[in-house]
Amino acid sequence: MYRKQKLALIIVTILTISTVSAVIPSGFSTIISRPTLYLDNTPTDPLTVEAGSHVNITTTDMMITGAQVWLWLSTQGGSEVKTAEGDRWYAGPFLLSEVTDTVTAHTYTFSSNVVPAPFNMESRTYTYVVGNDWINGTVPLLVQGSDVDYWIKIADVSPSDAIVGTEIGVSTNRIRFTAGFSANPLTGAPDTPVTVSGYAVLSTKLYNITQGGLLAQGLVGSTTNNAAGWLWTGFSTAFDVLDLKGKTVSGPTETGSITINVIENDTAATVATFTFTQTKREIYLPASNFQAHGNDYASGPPILNTSATYGLVLNWFPYMGSADVYLNDTLLKSGISLNATGGVSTTITTPPVKTGNYLLRVIDNLGTEYNFTVVVFMWTNIYLTPESGQVGDTFTVTGVNFIDYIGQQVTIYFENSIAPPYYIMLLNFTVTSSIWFKTLVVPQSWGGTRKIEVRNIDGTSVITFEALNVTPTLVFPEEFHEVTVDENTYLIATRSNSTISDLTFTQGEASLQFTVDGITGTPGFCNVSIPSELMSGTFTIFIDDMPLVENMDYTQTFNGTHYQFSITYEHSTHTIEIVSTTVIPELTSLALMLTFIIATIALFIFNRRNKSN
Repeated sequence: MYRKQKLALIIVTILTISTVSAVIPSGFSTIISRPTLYLDNTPTDPLTVEAGSHVNITTTDMMITGAQVWLWLSTQGGSEVKTAEGDRWYAGPFLLSEVTDTVTAHTYTFSSNVVPAPFNMESRTYTYVVGNDWINGTVPLLVQGSDVDYWIKIADVSPSDAIVGTEIGVSTNRIRFTAGFSANPLTGAPDTPVTVSGYAVLSTKLYNITQGGLLAQGLVGSTTNNAAGWLWTGFSTAFDVLDLKGKTVSGPTETGSITINVIENDTAATVATFTFTQTKREIYLPASNFQAHGNDYASGPPILNTSATYGLVLNWFPYMGSADVYLNDTLLKSGISLNATGGVSTTITTPPVKTGNYLLRVIDNLGTEYNFTVVVFMWTNIYLTPESGQVGDTFTVTGVNFIDYIGQQVTIYFENSIAPPYYIMLLNFTVTSSIWFKTLVVPQSWGGTRKIEVRNIDGTSVITFEALNVTPTLVFPEEFHEVTVDENTYLIATRSNSTISDLTFTQGEASLQFTVDGITGTPGFCNVSIPSELMSGTFTIFIDDMPLVENMDYTQTFNGTHYQFSITYEHSTHTIEIVSTTVIPELTSLALMLTFIIATIALFIFNRRNKSN
């Protein structure tokens, strides 16, 4: 009995091992069976696919144990991956759970910075839809022509230079690539370089490339290219797209189109067609919110003032070209550099011309002219350099657009006061050109904003004016007032922006008094210097009989010989009085005192003599 049980166990074990071996080959493989390639629901072998197009891959019969899968392209159908023998991965990873999802389709996109080398050279995005055991999407452009067979391999381990066969599923059918073509860019400005490329092109084929029916490149042939061991055949050629000479007329943003064809030389068959969209030229004057097309003329053409500077924006002129701007035949700006979209933001200055209608013309390096009408208004004006200064500084008056005054005499007036007569004439001269320069000196003036006016010869009509900001640095002359005491003369010095009058000295009251006068409401000051021989001691100052506060209303200093006072006030008519505790004594009093002393002494001597006798 025991022997029968043991024999049965051995038989079951052998059968189990045989069954497992039939399912999992030796080596414990993680991928079993192989994918099949379809195009348009057809799994032919070989499958003919245009380079760079798409293919459908089914994994229905496969068992994959990895969590992710990657797609490889191979020129050898071996069961392993060997980059040294011509295998390159081109897409992935894809989550196996999403590949096998029977409910929801999942989309993958791999941009050119994610697509691995050498396929990142294609500068395009690879796109896939996966689910229900299918991986459908992009195949590379960088491949060889239909005389080379390719296989697609699925791996469930991360890409490396060598992957063992147990991690690989090789497609059951092959791919042979037919020629594929691309053109880039397909939008832009005139003269934009367009690159047309062919991939998987047979070495026996020649192509002609046309744009707008005109030959752009002729007899372009294929070459075999080696990208780090990966071979691909094809060509790449560039040309500048035609200039449709389009100008926006009803805008904004009008376009035209150019057809680009790739034509087989031997059969004259068109094998690829592309459409280049060219945006028509546009011109903007931002300051007037004007765009150079018909709708903007509803309220009339833009108005430009002479000698004024305006922004000018050009769009969709020639790629990396240049442009010149004219007002009629007068060149305003030349050699304006354009960028890769044929655009630039620049400025133009309207020249001094008479008021009227003119053509603003933009002529680019391709000889295309875009023009429109502008109204130029002659604006006669002046500029000051610098725009501010102090009394005594020089400044330059620049006159512009004086074309209508050539041969006439004009005058320049300066507003130096806020009270009549307000203005003084600085210069009169004859205008000899539309633009002139005169250098002048800032005269004595009140501070602040002062007008500089250009007038007619008799000064009765103002032609134009500008403002000069004047910093007051007025130099007020020092005045001396004589005070005579007992035949001795003393000088009282004053410096003030007020008119000083009625200065008197009263010895008996130790008082110096005077009147100050100025434009009511304006600030006034008066500096007074008094000899110490005349007045000394402690001082008190009054204005209109009201005492002033030292270091608030006035300051006092002493230099050893003179007392100096700086007094401030608001202008009107005021009486200022300076009182001291000590003044020079009167000479008459001294004489009487001396006479009295002498008489007393004489009387004393006389009395002594009488007593002696």
